[in-house]
Amino acid sequence: MAGKVVHFEIPFDDAERARRFYEDALEWQVEQFGDMSYFTTRGEDSDGMGADGALAERDAELRSPLLYIAVADIDASLARIRAGGGEPLTDRIPIPGMGWWAAFRDTEGNRMGLFQHDPSVAVPEE
Repeated sequence: MAGKVVHFEIPFDDAERARRFYEDALEWQVEQFGDMSYFTTRGEDSDGMGADGALAERDAELRSPLLYIAVADIDASLARIRAGGGEPLTDRIPIPGMGWWAAFRDTEGNRMGLFQHDPSVAVPEE
């Protein structure tokens, strides 16, 4: 799975408008994630191809769609990104029960994401 786009986020300004659009125009299933202003999306999974994603409230960081790429070792990937002229924007961040994510800027100025699958990641201690 490493190297493939495994998740995406599409920013919105109006949650209900965005939800209606993607449900009607692309027949996506859109569901709010907890009490967050974040909505998971799923297309019809007829052949198992493609990534599911989310609609997320637009903010200073999320100005355009963001792609998450699967990697085997997120720390090693961030080091290679830096060595290749990219800019890590975050250290690895836990997603409890799922894995780790991090953001980086590529050499062309695009903000991108990384995801390392690791279901053993626990909720951070306060």
